Amino acid sequence: MTARSLYFVNWWADTLIIGGLSILVWIALLAFYNSADTQPIFWLSLVLSLVVNYPHFSATVYRLYQSAENIRQFPVTAWGLPLIMVGAVGASLWQPNVVAPYLLMLFLVWSPYHYSGQTIGLTMVYARRAGFSIGQRERMALSAFVFSAFVCGVIRFQRNGSSGGFIDFYGMSVPVVPLPDWMDAAAQAVMWTGALVFAGFAAVWCLRQKRLIPPIVLLPALTHFTWFVPGAGLKSFWIVIPFFHSLQYLLVALAMQLKIRIDVAGGEHSWRRIGFEARRWGSRNILGGVLLFIGLPAAFSWLPLPLLTTAGILAAAVNIHHFFVDGVIWKLRDAATSSALMMNIADLVGPAVVDRARPKPVEA
Repeated sequence: MTARSLYFVNWWADTLIIGGLSILVWIALLAFYNSADTQPIFWLSLVLSLVVNYPHFSATVYRLYQSAENIRQFPVTAWGLPLIMVGAVGASLWQPNVVAPYLLMLFLVWSPYHYSGQTIGLTMVYARRAGFSIGQRERMALSAFVFSAFVCGVIRFQRNGSSGGFIDFYGMSVPVVPLPDWMDAAAQAVMWTGALVFAGFAAVWCLRQKRLIPPIVLLPALTHFTWFVPGAGLKSFWIVIPFFHSLQYLLVALAMQLKIRIDVAGGEHSWRRIGFEARRWGSRNILGGVLLFIGLPAAFSWLPLPLLTTAGILAAAVNIHHFFVDGVIWKLRDAATSSALMMNIADLVGPAVVDRARPKPVEA
């Protein structure tokens, strides 16, 4: 293992994108902007959504549909899922006061669950890079910590003003699932138990290897804890959490895209080519994000519904589609995916290494 092989880019970039920046922002907001007026933060996050949040949804769609091979490998996801989402959107537009609130509720509940899955995936990627094997026991402990932190966060969100539901979410009242008070204590107990057990496995590894585990391996879980436990008490921080989640995703998705486009037989391996492919991929996904979250609602503006309601229904559908597709396309058992997730972007400047045999991934 080399220092470079631990990271997609380098120590500074990976640390900031994977969680360091979000932790610094939480500290800054806690110290200097502990205010009930979240409008400035909201408008800033809306601007940032155009270049980070929205493109991260487009990147998932782009990866799935950019080749006929991908569509053949995942036919249910590529063809069946969109039909289901069209049906859900149609029902919500037909009954905006009956069906739509529950579509949005599914989106709101699934979002932090999805964040938890990404945290576990990032931890496993960096652990594999560091040579720290995460088997079934280690993964159970990690999952106990991560998913319990998510439950603690949901309970705290409800206690801080949304226990009766989201009153004006995209102009609709969205119900939430009420959680009993005892669940907070239970979730905390599971969370800290999972943390201690996982820390024990890490300590044993350190003793056997006679070296410390690289901090980047633990950073995704620490970041997730910051988002959902202490961060849940700061409303201004809630607003920017999706931005940081999207930033994590774009780093990994960019590495995957560069691997696909550059590391092929006869391809040019240079920083010039990497810059060109990154700009092309980025610009396409910025445009795709605008079409998904601005173009689609505008296309349905002729409906006899408030534009905000239509936008909320479509946004929920795009999010749910994203959650499902991500659960399929990021399988580490796929040789092509594993290869891309283990590389450093600078490696693409060297000679091409082509995978001659790539087993087809199994659709979940």
